[in-house]
Amino acid sequence: MASLSRTSWLFVFLVFALPLVFFPYTYLAFEMPKVFLLYLFTVSTPFLLLKSGYRLGNFSKVYLLYLVFFAWIILTAALGLSFGQSFLGSYFRWQGIITWICYFVLFFISAKLFENPHFKKYTCYAILIASTVTALLAITQFALYWFDGNTTQLLYNRRVISTFGQPNFLGAYLVMSLPFTWLLLKQANLKQKGLIGLGLIIIILGILSTTSRSAYLGLIFLALIWGIFHYRLLLAGIIASIILLTILANLFPLLVFNEWYRFKIDTTSKWTAENRLLIAQRSVQLVLQKPLTGYGLENFSLAFPAVVNSQDLGLKDIVVDSSHNLFLDLAVQLGLVGLGLFLASVSSALITGLKRLKSADIESQQLIKAAICVVITFLSMHQFSVVSVVPMVLFWVSLGIITGPALAYHAISKLSRNIISLAGISSIIIISLLIIQTIRADILFREASAYEVSDIHRSIKLDNDAIKIAPWIYFYQVRRDFLLKQLGYN
Repeated sequence: MASLSRTSWLFVFLVFALPLVFFPYTYLAFEMPKVFLLYLFTVSTPFLLLKSGYRLGNFSKVYLLYLVFFAWIILTAALGLSFGQSFLGSYFRWQGIITWICYFVLFFISAKLFENPHFKKYTCYAILIASTVTALLAITQFALYWFDGNTTQLLYNRRVISTFGQPNFLGAYLVMSLPFTWLLLKQANLKQKGLIGLGLIIIILGILSTTSRSAYLGLIFLALIWGIFHYRLLLAGIIASIILLTILANLFPLLVFNEWYRFKIDTTSKWTAENRLLIAQRSVQLVLQKPLTGYGLENFSLAFPAVVNSQDLGLKDIVVDSSHNLFLDLAVQLGLVGLGLFLASVSSALITGLKRLKSADIESQQLIKAAICVVITFLSMHQFSVVSVVPMVLFWVSLGIITGPALAYHAISKLSRNIISLAGISSIIIISLLIIQTIRADILFREASAYEVSDIHRSIKLDNDAIKIAPWIYFYQVRRDFLLKQLGYN
C-alpha cells in the first residue's frame, strides 16, 4: 500500500497548503492559486493509486446518491445558459464542474484514507497549523490597521483578509477548523495541550478580527451542535435546531428592516449598496421561472439581469453572481431537484455518521462528531455568505469522514490502467492550458484596468484607503461609467 501512503501524505499537504497559498498583488491573488493546487492534487491522486494496481470499487448505496447528484449537475449545465461557464466556473468564483469533480474526488478518497489512525492525527495537525498561521496574519493585519493606522498592507475595505482575500472566506475556514483543533486538544498529553490550547485561542481571536457576521453565526451554531453531542441528544435534536435557526434567520430581515442584515456597506459599495433582501427576492423569482433544472452551475450572474427592474437602483449597475445563501444559489443554478438531491446527500451522510457512532471506537467517534460539527456549521454560515474553495474542501472531506469507508481496492488490468493514465495525462494538459489562459487573462485584465484606475486617481482626489481599494472595484465588476458618475466625474 505504498501508493496509498503517498496519497495520504499528498492529502495532508493539500490540507496544510491550500489555505496558505496565494499570489499577492495580482487580481486573482487568492481563489485562483488555491483552485489550481486542488486541481493538481486531483490529477495526481489516480497516478499514485494506479502505480500499485489499485482502483476504487464496491460503492455502497450511500455513494450512489452522490453520483446521481453529480449527474444532475452535468445535466443542468447542459440545459443551462452557458455550459462553458458551468464547466470552468466564473472568472472570480471558480466553482464550476471541474472544481466540483475535485470535491467529489476528495469526498471519496477521504472516506478511505481516514481509516488510518496516524493519518487522522497528521491531518488534524495540518489543519491546526494552517489555521493558526492564517489567524496570526489576520490578527497582525487587524492590529496594524486599527492601532497603528498602517494602510500599506492588503485589506478588504478595511477588514482583514489574511491569505483568503475576503473576510467571510477567512472567517468560515477558521470556524470550521475549530472542531478538529478541539479534537486534538482532547487527545493530547499535558505538554501538547498548552501549544494546542494557544493555537485554539489564536484561531478564535482570528475569527473575531474578521468582523464577519456569518463567522460569528457559525460560532453560535458550532457551540449549539457541540452542546447537543455533549448532552447526547439524537438526530431529531440536531435537525430541529437547524430548521428552527434557519427559519428564524431567514425571517429576520422580513421582521426587522435594519442595516445589519439588509446591506453590506463598505468603502466601495457606498455607491452600489448590495441589498441582500432584494437580491433574495429576485432570486426566488428566478427559481419560480425555472424550478426544475435551474440555469446551470455558475450561471447565476447570467440569469439575474432578467429579473432586475428599473426600480432596483442598487442592483442595476453591479454584477450579482450570488444570493449569499447556499440553498437559494443551488435552487437557482440546479433547480429544486438539484437542491433536493444536495440536501438528501448531506442528510444521508449525517444519518450514516450517527449510525456509525454506535459501533465505532472512541477516537473514531470523536472524529465523526467533529466532522458532523464542521458540516452543519458550514451549512449554517453559508445561509448568509458566498462559498469559497477552502471551506468547500473541508466540507466535502468532512462528509467523507462521516460516511466512512465503503470503498475497496482491487487489482485491475494493464489495459484499464493505461486508459486511466491517458485520461490523467489529458487532464494535466487541459489544466496546464487553463492555467496559461488564466495568467494571460490576468495580465490583459491588469493592463486594461491600469489606465482606468490611474484616470480615476488623476481626476478625483481620493484618500489613501480609496486608492488602495480601487483595484478591488474591478474585482466586483462595477461598471466604470457608473463609478465615475457616482464620484462626480463625467
